[in-house]
Amino acid sequence: MGIMRTLVATGLAVGLILSTGACSVRVWADTGPSVDKDIVAQQISAQLAAKIGRAPERVSCPENLPVKLGAHVRCTLTDGGQNLGVTVTVDQVQGTYSHFVFAVDEHAMP
Repeated sequence: MGIMRTLVATGLAVGLILSTGACSVRVWADTGPSVDKDIVAQQISAQLAAKIGRAPERVSCPENLPVKLGAHVRCTLTDGGQNLGVTVTVDQVQGTYSHFVFAVDEHAMP
């Protein structure tokens, strides 16, 4: 069952679970000037698994996330034959440590 169908089946609106600020990740490792794109993707997958009970089939990010306040990257979540965009934004920075939040688009990509 896909992420979208799981949310509908449990009676939860997609926007409620996957809206802006719904999920956040604190990266405590000394990442240098950016957080590796694979780590960002893994953290998105882990946070969604914790929220809805299972991870999506795939999350991929095209580039590393700069450790800079307001920096963002667009990733893609694939599940159940659908692709959804994911916006990841750094909202706190302390040295080379960062905190970022992500929001999954409410509608599948064409």
